[in-house]
Amino acid sequence: MLIKVRGKGHREQVVADPGSSLRSHDYIGDHWPFTWHHHPEIELTLIERGSGVRAVGESVEPYGPGDVVLVGGGVPHSWSSRPGAAGGVHSVVVQFPPVLLATLPEAERLAGILERARLGLRGPPEAAALVRAVHAAGDPVLRVSRLLEALVCATAWQPLARTPPRTRRHDPRLDRAVAFLHQHAREPIELSALATRVSMLPPALSRSFRSAFGTTAGEYLARLRIGLCCQDLAGGTAEVAAIAFANGFGNLPSFHRWFRRVTGTTPERWRRRLSAG
Repeated sequence: MLIKVRGKGHREQVVADPGSSLRSHDYIGDHWPFTWHHHPEIELTLIERGSGVRAVGESVEPYGPGDVVLVGGGVPHSWSSRPGAAGGVHSVVVQFPPVLLATLPEAERLAGILERARLGLRGPPEAAALVRAVHAAGDPVLRVSRLLEALVCATAWQPLARTPPRTRRHDPRLDRAVAFLHQHAREPIELSALATRVSMLPPALSRSFRSAFGTTAGEYLARLRIGLCCQDLAGGTAEVAAIAFANGFGNLPSFHRWFRRVTGTTPERWRRRLSAG
C-alpha cells in the first residue's frame, strides 16, 4: 500500500491491515514535513530514499538511506527533510501493538527489547533486509514470523537516547514548542521568547521539556542544528564555517563541541566518510 506523506496530529491513529495485527506500508512523497507525533503501537521504520533529520524522544540525528529504527509505543518521533530533493522520499513503516507479543511464550525474551525501544534503537546496515522481509510477506502469519525474526535480531541494536521519555499528560503547548524549534532552527531563537510564544513561563517550559525528553530545550535545539549541518555537509561542498553559521550556530567553538558530542567525529571527517561511502 502506498501512502503519500501528509501532516499528522500529535497522536497518530494506527489501523492494522485487513486480516492482520500489523500495519505495513510505504510512505512516498516529495519530502517529509516535521510532524511530531506518537502512538501506542511499536514502530519499525526503514528509510529507502531520502535524507534529513530524525527526532526520536530526546535523540536528534541525521539519517539517510538504509537507516532502520525501532521506536517504542508512546515515544514522540518524526523524520523530516527538505522539499525539492532529487528522487523525493520513500520509507517502509511497520507498526504493531505491544499486546501482539503478550500471549506468546516464545516472545518472552523480547520483553527487554520492547522496553529498550523506548529509547529508540538504531539497527545495523543488515537490518534493512529484515524490515523489507516483513513488508514483503503477503501472508499475515508469515509477516508475524518475519517480525519476530527482526525483533530477535534487535537485541544488539544501539539505543538512540540516554533516557526514555516519561509518561506525561499531553500538553499541546509543548508540542508547539518542539515544532517551532524544528521549523525555525536555523534562525536565532531565544528560549524565553519561545516560552512566551507557546503561552508558558520559561521555568515551566524548561520543566516540561526535561520531564518529557530528559534534556533541556537548549540541548535539543543544538542537536537539531547539528543534524541540519550534517544534512548540508552531505549535500554539497560549502565551507564548514558557512554551514555552521547558516544553521544557527553563533560561533565555531560551540559548533565543533556540539558536532563531536553528537556525531563522535569532526565535520571534515563526517564529510569524507560520506564521500567515501
